[in-house]
Amino acid sequence: MKLLIFTEGTILMHSSSQGKTPQERIAQVRANEASVHDFAHYLPIGHAVDKIDIWQDQHADIYYLTSRTDPQEIADIQSVLDTYHFPDAHHLLYRRMGQSYAQVAEQLLPDILIEDDCESIGGEL
Repeated sequence: MKLLIFTEGTILMHSSSQGKTPQERIAQVRANEASVHDFAHYLPIGHAVDKIDIWQDQHADIYYLTSRTDPQEIADIQSVLDTYHFPDAHHLLYRRMGQSYAQVAEQLLPDILIEDDCESIGGEL
């Protein structure tokens, strides 16, 4: 079974959001708080790593999808996944020039898509 998990906002959060409620984190993003753009210092949300470890133990193939398209920012997200020992961290996908989230997902054809809100991939709530 293939799982595709969005990174930013779903399993990773900006560093200044630690200890904040989801509503407070969203307010920080909307206010363009500085750490929102500091991808190298993002942190796992809650027990994300532990939950994904359980899915991997149940033989799921884990894939991640970042919102980042700049090569350095993609490398920063990759480094965060590696630093916090996310399972299958090397399975980081990203959009290429002109590609939508939906197109990336369609190429992988995951059995399960885990995302914070499907509007960003062109779906409906």
